[in-house]
Amino acid sequence: CFEKAENFYLDGLHKLEHLVIGRRSFTLTKNRDIIFFCHKRAGVFQVKNCSKLKTIQIGAFSFGDYHMFDLDNLPSLQSVHIGDFCFFETFDTVFTGKCIGGDIFTDLPQLESLQFDSFAFCKCEKASFEGNRMETNNSDLPNLHSISLGHNALNGVSGKEYQSIDKYPYNYMCQLIMKSRNVYT
Repeated sequence: CFEKAENFYLDGLHKLEHLVIGRRSFTLTKNRDIIFFCHKRAGVFQVKNCSKLKTIQIGAFSFGDYHMFDLDNLPSLQSVHIGDFCFFETFDTVFTGKCIGGDIFTDLPQLESLQFDSFAFCKCEKASFEGNRMETNNSDLPNLHSISLGHNALNGVSGKEYQSIDKYPYNYMCQLIMKSRNVYT
């Protein structure tokens, strides 16, 4: 459903506790034969300021051609499950606390588990799972204890423009960052 919707925004739904989106929703790429040849849209998936949201579950192939995934200020979120081939074209995925520069990317203090099934965020150039709180000595992801990645999830881009060397085996300029930083002021 909603195959032609270019953006998905949820903001300020304070009674919402569970977000479940079925298979093949919010996408023009409904199967694996199409998804490898599609062009990403300017689609944005953004969920923010939903104070009671505990779970996000997205079925296979949904949001396959979206380019941005953003979770922001979800203090009760405990689990995220992203199905096969979801967010296939998304290039930057960030689960962080507060940046040193003051920009707030996400606030996920209750997040316990992330599950990305096969080919989820497949063309992601950068995935960042960081804890960084300026005003205290604690991580913003203190409860994250499980990250499960299916086959080719967070695979990265392997085009020639992303090669860091010209000789085989090629190294590609994709990043997976997982760290906890304590910043003292």
